[in-house]
Amino acid sequence: MTIELDEVTISAGLVDGRPVAVVLSGGETLFQTTGEDVGDAVDKARARLANRHAPRASATAVPAPAAMVADGPGRVASGRIQVQPRTRRLPLPAFFCLEAGRELRPRLSGNADDGISQGFHQVDPTRKSPMTPVMPNIARARASGNAYPARPDEAVVSSAAYRDLVMVSHVVYALLKERGAVCAQDIDGEVAARVSSRFAGTDVANKVRPCVLDTLRDLRLFGLATAPVQGGFRRTTPFRFVDPHTVLLADATETPKA
Repeated sequence: MTIELDEVTISAGLVDGRPVAVVLSGGETLFQTTGEDVGDAVDKARARLANRHAPRASATAVPAPAAMVADGPGRVASGRIQVQPRTRRLPLPAFFCLEAGRELRPRLSGNADDGISQGFHQVDPTRKSPMTPVMPNIARARASGNAYPARPDEAVVSSAAYRDLVMVSHVVYALLKERGAVCAQDIDGEVAARVSSRFAGTDVANKVRPCVLDTLRDLRLFGLATAPVQGGFRRTTPFRFVDPHTVLLADATETPKA
């Protein structure tokens, strides 16, 4: 649910199974409220907005904004990040969980073209181009049970050398969902076996294994997985599954096609 007001936007939905209403202005989060259900959270947000503009009889201290439900530092409203055009075709989460590290480009520029020619990640300004040819689709995960297609489709905009790696991402998501928590080291052998009809020999080490970890990092970026650290991910880093129905979309008023 998204409600447009004069100066702010209220985006409401479930985050980690909790009803949450997030109030944003110019793409930046002002505060959030929770409630018994989504409607109650929205009502509390409206009431808090009304109090912000009401005249005060005395210099009463303003309560601090409610703590954000977060995976950790690096949680940024998705509207404050320039994503590549191919990624804008997908439903975006209300927030991205960026990785720690030096930003390789400005958050709102330098990423206007598809592809890897500039070496930038489709979304995260701290990351270089990944092996994953497409970002996870939250709506697809809700509707079909997997955030990636089993084979390249029209959503996979990439070169011929990388398009088929979506098969790897599909298997990674399936294993993460099935087991609840995985690390790349524990599953990359099984992933390689399941895609062996397409990738074999040196492709396993050069493409499949890097794609396994990149997929887990992308899922965390979109809120579809969590990890105990914000950056420096290794093949031994555990990632935990997040139910896609609990991920708040940037525009919760519509459900994009899966």
